[in-house]
Amino acid sequence: MSVLNQPLQKRWIVDYLQATDNEILFDEYDYRSLNLTPDTCGFLPRPTKWIGRLHSRFWFSKLAWRIGLLIWSSGGAAVYHSIQFLRYFIQASKQHGEMPLSSCRHFALAFSSRAAEVINSHSVPGFSACWITFPWAPVNQLPADANHIDVFSLLSARDLILALRHAMVSTQAMSYRADTKKWLLHSYTAFRWFASRAALEKLEGDFYIAEHYDRWAVLADGVIHNRLRPRGTGGSMSHLSLIQHGRVEGLSDPNQAPQFHMTLKRRLKAVSFLYVYDQTSENIFRESILSTHCIRRGIRVNHFRPQIVLQEESLPTNSASVLFVGHPACESLHVFLLQELKRKYSINAFYKPHPLMPMSTELVGQDWKVITEKSHFPRVQFLVSYPSTLVVEYASSGIPAVVHPIDLSVQNYDAFKAEIIAHIERHG
Repeated sequence: MSVLNQPLQKRWIVDYLQATDNEILFDEYDYRSLNLTPDTCGFLPRPTKWIGRLHSRFWFSKLAWRIGLLIWSSGGAAVYHSIQFLRYFIQASKQHGEMPLSSCRHFALAFSSRAAEVINSHSVPGFSACWITFPWAPVNQLPADANHIDVFSLLSARDLILALRHAMVSTQAMSYRADTKKWLLHSYTAFRWFASRAALEKLEGDFYIAEHYDRWAVLADGVIHNRLRPRGTGGSMSHLSLIQHGRVEGLSDPNQAPQFHMTLKRRLKAVSFLYVYDQTSENIFRESILSTHCIRRGIRVNHFRPQIVLQEESLPTNSASVLFVGHPACESLHVFLLQELKRKYSINAFYKPHPLMPMSTELVGQDWKVITEKSHFPRVQFLVSYPSTLVVEYASSGIPAVVHPIDLSVQNYDAFKAEIIAHIERHG
């Protein structure tokens, strides 16, 4: 495929803008989950990554957004993308042609460390693929005998120059669009996205991904969809397999009918094989994440149960053990519950923060054991959690959970607290 195919290059830019639209929707949802709004905090990407460090000083993040937006739109974006270009140009020069791929037909895309945890023979029977890794997503759990190659080893100088040009164009396009100009700082991902797109276009074969609808899912989907289009320029037919990596139900009231939490601007069009936890997850993918064209074309669905390995803890036998599953939006509730329960009951409490969202420093001093290791899952008698993937994973080992809406306030916790007490008295 020629990297100078102009109609296809325009398609790349459209795909990136649509992918960023999805990311913006997800950030808006995160702000709502934290009982905040972008107008209050500034239209900064990925609020759950940094909001806990502000301690309610939201004027600071709004000021940072205004200054950042001014710098970004006044030439800062061009400087940043150019630095990215130079950095990865050097890396690509060292790695180009590192490993021949002519014998590979199946490619697992490690867009995140989570992908390496869930794309395996447990979720995909008979799984075997060459792994494509990305320098900003370190992966430590690949099998020792797995073939893997850095995505930038596939790129030439021309590919990188093209990615730089597209990053500039897409950043400018976002600054003109009414629904994205306030979110312009999201374009910090543009160069890496377009460079990755150029690399993946060179891989003739099937893709496996563990992303559901973010910018990287749209990237992989766009590559395969182009090969399915009547006038696509790809070679032989390729397939896209999507493996569920976490819950897709909304994080609000667990007593309501499961449903997706947003209306995506861009749904996936090229998925051929879908590996999901259960029928509820399958329904949500069909109704809210996959396009109608994709559904009409037909997909093959397999169900699997996510698994984790539980570690035994040395605990008193006459006390209940509980794991609080953390999220920035739930910190105040969990601390309040812990203190309330400790006044009346002898419990052994653990706290496991969200693996991708830093917790506030005040949680460290509470009367529980904080589990910071991502792969450490203590064996307990029950969980206290928002609708997290860990609820499903612990359920596979027969361990129940008391599940609350992610936005449950301290003022409305009475019924939920009663359920926790019932578990404590049962096991204490």
